[in-house]
Amino acid sequence: MEFEDEELNKLLNKKPGEYSEEELYKIGLAHKSMPRGKRNWELLAKETGYVSPGNSGNGDAYRCWVKRLQLKDGTLEKNKALLSARNIDDASADEMSESIQNQIDDLYKTRALNRDILNEHRRLLRDDARLERLKESVREAVKMLPKMDLVTSADDADPNEEAILMVSDLHIGMTIDSFSNKYNFSIAEKRVAKLTEDTIKYCRMNHVRRLNVVNLGDLISGIIHITIRLQEEFDAIEQTMKAAELISNMLNRLQEAAPEVIYRSCTDNHSRLVADKNQAIEKENLYRIMDWFIEE
Repeated sequence: MEFEDEELNKLLNKKPGEYSEEELYKIGLAHKSMPRGKRNWELLAKETGYVSPGNSGNGDAYRCWVKRLQLKDGTLEKNKALLSARNIDDASADEMSESIQNQIDDLYKTRALNRDILNEHRRLLRDDARLERLKESVREAVKMLPKMDLVTSADDADPNEEAILMVSDLHIGMTIDSFSNKYNFSIAEKRVAKLTEDTIKYCRMNHVRRLNVVNLGDLISGIIHITIRLQEEFDAIEQTMKAAELISNMLNRLQEAAPEVIYRSCTDNHSRLVADKNQAIEKENLYRIMDWFIEE
């Protein structure tokens, strides 16, 4: 019978019992090099006629004999040599301790890696679940808002005319009441309304075909400064919703300005969820919820 190894089959060229110890050793090494699932020591012992010193002809005896010879000539892997019950007396206490500790360290590293991978996967699932829950809350909130009026633009737009409106630093939630300045959400609404009316007027004057509205960020006051938070009208979540509703209404009105209105946005620092900029992650930013709210 042939094995699934060309080198081994070349060595098996005699009748059982005709092999020398050196040949049996070479055959055993060739057999050990085969994949574990392909090995068959019982069949190999039968094919070679191997008989151990104790007159045992089974495959396990053949395997152990090859292992002992490997240990003797130094070709047995170190950890297997040290952990072999038949040769444990040949290893020093320090070698045994070092080998066992190395294996414990490797096992710990593997467990730690698997744990980190599992924790990261669970964190992603948790984040997705929270985002879905938040989105569902936003959907319900949007349904409760008054419906926007249907707005259309004039038909005399020039195909070659394009304009851009850049919006930033509304800092919704911030309140200022001093001798030099006053600011709150009511004032922010009036300023956005004035900006919207002016944009509609100038776009119509110039027969604009496409209006690009770019949100450059910092529409909310956010949570990044403790001193700022003490001056805020609303918390960060309410700021986000009010800013999103304000921009949504503005975009709806701006449809009077041009037949095509395109909205774009970018991330900013006031919308981040972590005050420390060194620990903040760009995707963990309330502007993403704001844009999603506007889209809904």
